[in-house]
Amino acid sequence: MLGQRVPLAPAGVAEIPNDAELRFKTVSIGLKKLVVRVLDRYDLALSKTIRSYDNDLQVIKEMHEKKPLFAQEAGRPLRDRGGRHGHQR
Repeated sequence: MLGQRVPLAPAGVAEIPNDAELRFKTVSIGLKKLVVRVLDRYDLALSKTIRSYDNDLQVIKEMHEKKPLFAQEAGRPLRDRGGRHGHQR
């Protein structure tokens, strides 16, 4: 379809976990000839942890608050999980 506007913005380069390509999720954006694949949420969180920009760490926190990244942590606020970053020691 001609005339479709696709927003483009600078993107940082990040390292992704080994074999992450095997876990890519395909998302539909309404264009038949364009295939978009994205990291699964765990690989995305790990990738952002490795890069460790302030905004990346905030995104991981928001991802976790929306849907806990660890099943045993569901329902417990991050501040109640002990340790500096919520890890038990």
